[in-house]
Amino acid sequence: MIAAASASAPSVGEPPPGAAAASGQLPPAIATPVFAEQTFHVTRSRDVVRGRMAAVNVQVKDLRWGTGFAYRTGGRVLLVTAAHVVKLPSDIASITERNDPTNESDDKVYATVDGYKIEPSPGPARIRIGGLSVQPTRVLVDTSQDIALLEVSERDLAALHLETLGAAKVERDAEVKLWGFPAVQRGGMSVPSASQTSQRTDVTELKLREVICAPLNGKETRGGFSGGPLVDGNGKVVGMIMRSTTETTRCRSMDAIDDLAKDFDQRAEPYVERRAQPQ
Repeated sequence: MIAAASASAPSVGEPPPGAAAASGQLPPAIATPVFAEQTFHVTRSRDVVRGRMAAVNVQVKDLRWGTGFAYRTGGRVLLVTAAHVVKLPSDIASITERNDPTNESDDKVYATVDGYKIEPSPGPARIRIGGLSVQPTRVLVDTSQDIALLEVSERDLAALHLETLGAAKVERDAEVKLWGFPAVQRGGMSVPSASQTSQRTDVTELKLREVICAPLNGKETRGGFSGGPLVDGNGKVVGMIMRSTTETTRCRSMDAIDDLAKDFDQRAEPYVERRAQPQ
């Protein structure tokens, strides 16, 4: 996920430009949180754990989250997000215990270099969209471009109450908004904010397949914005947020997303929560 925080208070729950809410109803959301989780089995042998009587043997859930937005193209609805939000590794070098309820600390890191053995548990890895836990039907994850396309049904889109954004090109110096579910601290843990949040910024540079934006008040964009839309003043999406530093916020352009979407039927895989067992 992209890191860090804006110093100014963001605008929360703001409707998209030109969106008219029905009487007594909230306008559809621009963005939705996206979660990925996998449980890992962590062990450390007795001879490594000096001074202890027993081996460390725990189950730890690795939870990732970011933001996604709906984009209708090629006769289908795609939920666009960053690949690093949903790409769960088959093997990892370290894992934190922040999601292990049996531990008091959310800071400890288990690492293979320290003698821990970390293996994925037999249970499923999951991708969930929004608070309603919508599942994608097909997925296309391109780690080289850090783009993930998750196909959802029209029925699930309606359940998410999520607007589908039209795409547009953007010009340098344009004022745009980042939309997402940034990290907040709650109960000593980093969790997504409960409401979608927007933050104004300016386009400072255009590169091949990338839109570069100004840093927000000299700070990095908070973690959790990854995969969220970059929206212009007309309510059109012009990019997808990838990563942020104190110098830039980098976004993948919609040209790159459109090109990947053209290959969706050829490259997408059916979404399953566990690998198929050999017959």
